[in-house]
Amino acid sequence: YVDQFAEVAPTEPAEGHVKISPRLGISHPISENAKMYFNYGHFYSLPPSADMYQINYGRKSDGIQFIGNPSADLPRTVAYEFGVEWDLANMVLFHVSGYYKDVTEQTGVVEYTNYMGDVDYGTIENNNFEDIRGFEIRIDKRWGRWITGWLNYNYMVETAGYIGREHYYEDPRLQRIQGLQ
Repeated sequence: YVDQFAEVAPTEPAEGHVKISPRLGISHPISENAKMYFNYGHFYSLPPSADMYQINYGRKSDGIQFIGNPSADLPRTVAYEFGVEWDLANMVLFHVSGYYKDVTEQTGVVEYTNYMGDVDYGTIENNNFEDIRGFEIRIDKRWGRWITGWLNYNYMVETAGYIGREHYYEDPRLQRIQGLQ
């Protein structure tokens, strides 16, 4: 199988991607020494090249173990941040902000197994997601020419998961059993 795969496997052109990535940043002074700001943006990233183009061959009897997916969509992050900064006597800068990131279309491996079990391979699909939220407190000490420093605290909560199944079986009995786990 491995020797013939490149010759007999069906091929198709990879899908192209055009994305619009809007971003917005607003800052407003609330006093002579303080400001309030808001940032919003859509950010896209390329999946690792191995996820798009790699083909893993097993031993001669195992066949193909993994096939990359060059048509996988680009993972997207929609990020929001709201913060306030205070300058205290031009010596210490206090920064407090809260943020939220909605990460969708992340890539994950999905396995496919035929009825007999002799075809068993994985590929990449856009089936993972993640929500990240938290707040950050930062104190910068800018007093003098020689003494500087900062203290930072970041509290973050992540929720992640996948949509659909991580393994598809052609055998309906196995598909039902695996769907319960």
